[in-house]
Amino acid sequence: MISYRLAAPVALAAVLLVAPGPAVRLEIAPWSGPNLQSADAASVRYRLVVRGEPGETVALVAEGVTPGWIAAFCTDRVCSPHRVSATLPSGGVATLQFELIREENGAAAKGSARVSGAGAEVIVP
Repeated sequence: MISYRLAAPVALAAVLLVAPGPAVRLEIAPWSGPNLQSADAASVRYRLVVRGEPGETVALVAEGVTPGWIAAFCTDRVCSPHRVSATLPSGGVATLQFELIREENGAAAKGSARVSGAGAEVIVP
């Protein structure tokens, strides 16, 4: 039997490939401050913050909305039901008012939804 002895230790290198997370981040919190003129007075309101690259357009969609409720994305000018496209300003941060509006009397007392866009998502409690 022939054996070989290595003059120097041999090291194995491992390469760790990490897939980058979504470039867009979504944050949700209760709305504070004055209501937007376009908002529905009877809605449950949240502050939806969208963070990403300045100038990026993010298509947001509300899914899994509690039956009997409607989801809306609102700016100071208009509310858009279920979906909206938001172009991020120079700071890369846009704030929208997200609303859940109870549409049917027999609907659950509390609504919820999932907002997603550009690979990011957030649960609206």
